Amino acid sequence: MSRKSRLLIFIFTALIPLTAVSALIFAHSFSRGGAVRTIDEARTAIAETETASAPTTQDIKEVLSGTETSTKKETTSEIPPSDEAAHSAEAEASKETKAKAEKETAKIAAPMTNSFTRTSDYAKSLAALNERERTFEDNFCLKIEEICKRFSAVGFSLVVFKDDEELYSQVYGFADKEKGLYVDENTKFRVASMSKFATGILVMRLASEGKADLDADISEYTGIRIRSPYYDDVVITPRMLMNHSSSIIDGDWAFTKGALLSDLFKKGDKTYFSPNKPGSTYIYSNFGASLLTCLIEKASGRHFVEYSQSALIKPLGLDAAYSISQIKDRDSVAEMYIDGKLCKSQKTKSATTYGCLNTPLGEYFQLSFGNLMISPRDMSRLAMVLAGNGSLKGVRVLPKEAVAAMNKRVEGSGSPWGLMQKIVADKLVKGRTLHGHNGEAYGFIGCVYYDREDKTGLVYMTNGCRHSGGKHTYAITEEVVSAVYGGYIDMLK
Repeated sequence: MSRKSRLLIFIFTALIPLTAVSALIFAHSFSRGGAVRTIDEARTAIAETETASAPTTQDIKEVLSGTETSTKKETTSEIPPSDEAAHSAEAEASKETKAKAEKETAKIAAPMTNSFTRTSDYAKSLAALNERERTFEDNFCLKIEEICKRFSAVGFSLVVFKDDEELYSQVYGFADKEKGLYVDENTKFRVASMSKFATGILVMRLASEGKADLDADISEYTGIRIRSPYYDDVVITPRMLMNHSSSIIDGDWAFTKGALLSDLFKKGDKTYFSPNKPGSTYIYSNFGASLLTCLIEKASGRHFVEYSQSALIKPLGLDAAYSISQIKDRDSVAEMYIDGKLCKSQKTKSATTYGCLNTPLGEYFQLSFGNLMISPRDMSRLAMVLAGNGSLKGVRVLPKEAVAAMNKRVEGSGSPWGLMQKIVADKLVKGRTLHGHNGEAYGFIGCVYYDREDKTGLVYMTNGCRHSGGKHTYAITEEVVSAVYGGYIDMLK
């Protein structure tokens, strides 16, 4: 081989790792909204990012196990060596506790999903292309961008999934206009009534473990007698609360700081009841759903904000919470806007804002029905569980029977709901039955919906938009859902 040939081979070999490193750097900066070069480079970056391997279930188990081991070592080192009998007993108890915790963690620990997130910069680059050069995915990206602009969205985030994989994500606008923070894939929103979606999973976990009875008297969990003054002999059950047929209605209770159930439910008082027989008629009720907080606290023996973390959020590796004090990065929580103006800041609140940690177990009823802060990406992982058979990446979250019950209309209730799941057939998308939940409050609008037939779904959230962009509050929801299924999911077939 000639000297020139050897030199060329050496140069070529040296350039390969440099090229790979450059591609990785570009993919990273692009996914974060960095400068866009060419569409071909962008698509290469997308492909590389979307095919990157996610951490395995075993990886997460090892991380959790390592954390537990570290904690155990610290605890053990503080026990006086002279008290060997007590030390031995505590060590045995610790082993049992750890084994039980590992068993529970194994049920719900699941890997995160990696995906490229499209930004407005990316959409601008697509708009410059000739229409014949665009893929259906490019056109979908531009459609979502157009919807955001037409509805004057302040900030917006969307995730589309199938089975237990994220297919597509896109963001738009500001999470916090005052601080100049843009929405990204980790931005969390206070999701209003979409919170009930996660709360329902918590209730079903307790029911599946035999700690809660969906057909028992809700009074058993609240500590006070709750009966309709119109039907004093009819028991109101958790199942009725979960499908909004309990006859309990909303009132000025709504958000009274420090209010107790004993102050609100007084014998003979008709303030919070419709004249309908419990279990017979659908009337959407935040107050009724909020009583499930009492059930969760009494059945678990822990405060709601603590149990939600230990039973679902932390084991799944989510950065979400019903109280912002439990969010790792407060700046990742989007502010909320009405008509473009800051409506209600979430960043100064804490777990004690509503007195949730100093109220007797079973009497606290706020937060669970509307205060969850979560990203579309993390919410989509919960939806994957319910769109499927109760597992995620081969790890079980709920028994199949519990998932089936949540997704089935309760017969004889007059309700179009399953258990904390709205069921919409042939309305949002023709030919499809979608399950999920909407949310709207203080400027926020969003939804989580999935189709159990092909296990596809979406989660979108906005922290403020112009309602007049359509006929009613959820006009943007109808357009986003229609675009996702008509312009993306159906195109994958």
